Amino acid sequence: MILSAAAISLLVASGCASKKYVRETVAPVQQRVDELDTKTTENRDEIAKLDERVDKDISRLDERTESALQDAAKAQESADKAQGSADTASGQANDARTFAGAGLTRLEQTMVDMTRFEPRGTEAILFGFDKSALTPEAKEQLSSLIAQAGSRSRYIVEVRGFTDTTGAADYNLRLSQRRADAVVRELNSSLNVPLRAIHQIGLGQDAPMADNKTKDGRKQNRRVEVTLYVPRAEAGSQVSRN
Repeated sequence: MILSAAAISLLVASGCASKKYVRETVAPVQQRVDELDTKTTENRDEIAKLDERVDKDISRLDERTESALQDAAKAQESADKAQGSADTASGQANDARTFAGAGLTRLEQTMVDMTRFEPRGTEAILFGFDKSALTPEAKEQLSSLIAQAGSRSRYIVEVRGFTDTTGAADYNLRLSQRRADAVVRELNSSLNVPLRAIHQIGLGQDAPMADNKTKDGRKQNRRVEVTLYVPRAEAGSQVSRN
């Protein structure tokens, strides 16, 4: 079949019109699709970058969290140790207070007892006329008296010197002091009695033991009275008087 020129022209014209329609209709859609593909790719890249940043932030946060937890654990450990030390110190302080309280109670009781001395023994050390030297017998008397103190570390020795009434009163006062001094020297140097434990005084011709009108009476008055005192709680026996 032979087409006429007119028919061919019509077909050509119709084909051209279809292509033009396709170009005008499809091209914009394709362009939009291409744009969406581009945007999708860009979004994908942004999402990837965001994921990377998030991962890094999470990693840093995990590190900081772990560090904070470690610091908290160390702080708790230190707090526990401090509390333990505080508890120990508190216990030791309580023990010390209890011990000190008990010690103070004992000390107070001891001080009360110490203010209540009782005589343990007494010796009358006789001297020759106008003499202040100790005789061997006098030294034996002192040794026997101090032996009654035993192992006690707390005691008092009272030393009182006297004379008869022969001579001036002021001379006799000094003589009685010399006699007391002689006894104190013997107590300290020979018998190791500490000076802090000795109380002495010279009383001269006052407080005679016997009548000064007789020879025997005057002999008894030329004396030093030495008395050993111990705390009442330690006395334990009657006074020994020789």
